Amino acid sequence: MRRVGALLAGRDVFALDVVACRLIGVDPMRLSTVSASVRAGLLPERLEEISSGGEELSRLKVDGFRLPDPLSPIGFSPVRIVRSTYRHLRVLLQQRTSEG
Repeated sequence: MRRVGALLAGRDVFALDVVACRLIGVDPMRLSTVSASVRAGLLPERLEEISSGGEELSRLKVDGFRLPDPLSPIGFSPVRIVRSTYRHLRVLLQQRTSEG
């Protein structure tokens, strides 16, 4: 593991994946999550349209990063999506009820 020295955050997790790929010098379309997001219409087909704010990425760019070969496939079945969404909503509800 290597420290990058960057904290990435955003409102759009799909676009955040694209920005993270740019940071490590990897073609975002190599990731199944990004290509599935483009096919589902959650990301623009032209990924160049996604911009990032804050620090200039070229100053933070990681050289020599390599993805594992082969990448493990990730399934996006409806059951998996519903379970994941339920877990996230439950956590958010717990946080809101504990705050006030």
